Amino acid sequence: TNDPDGSYAQAVKDAIVVLRKDFEYTGSAFIGLQYYTLEAELLHLNHRFEESVQHFKLMLDLLNNNPAVMTRNLYGQVQLNLVQTHCYSFNFELTANHLNEARKVEKENTHGMLTISEQEFYVLFYNGELDKASDLIEKMMLSATDLKLTARLAKFNYYAAVARFCSSDLKNVQKYLNETDILLKDRQGFNVSIRIFKILLAIDKENYDLADSLIL
Repeated sequence: TNDPDGSYAQAVKDAIVVLRKDFEYTGSAFIGLQYYTLEAELLHLNHRFEESVQHFKLMLDLLNNNPAVMTRNLYGQVQLNLVQTHCYSFNFELTANHLNEARKVEKENTHGMLTISEQEFYVLFYNGELDKASDLIEKMMLSATDLKLTARLAKFNYYAAVARFCSSDLKNVQKYLNETDILLKDRQGFNVSIRIFKILLAIDKENYDLADSLIL
């Protein structure tokens, strides 16, 4: 989280103090979920990812033991939070069970299942399993097409280009990049990433004039 002056972190700390007291006093599962969420968020802000795992597991305990607050979406989201957390701490081998649990509560060919697949792509990519990541992103692009998710499809094309480039499979990289134009409107995010990637691609092809024109 971009928090240069620490105001967000302080707000989280202040909210934790209140929620901790309320949770201790009421034992409310609803309040407990909010409390554990913020505890995990504060640990993430301080890059103490492994310590935050316990808070997500406590959230799962609350959900499993309190039908009033258990929802499929919330259960799946906590599982994905655990996937992300294990990725941040490079414990990729611990993600498989949480991905499977998240899939159990989601229907096939839905926005939710696509989100789960996206998290799996990150696991594979950052763990260096580039061939598997490339195969998965191809399936994700088909799903995004079926669901008519134009912006998401463009993002997946960018991911596909990066995965192929990192595995030195340059055959279809430009084809994927050609499908990312809609992301160029994202002036502070993908727009910059795509431009940098195009520069790297031009340098790799020894097209230095193109690289210079992209830098300027």
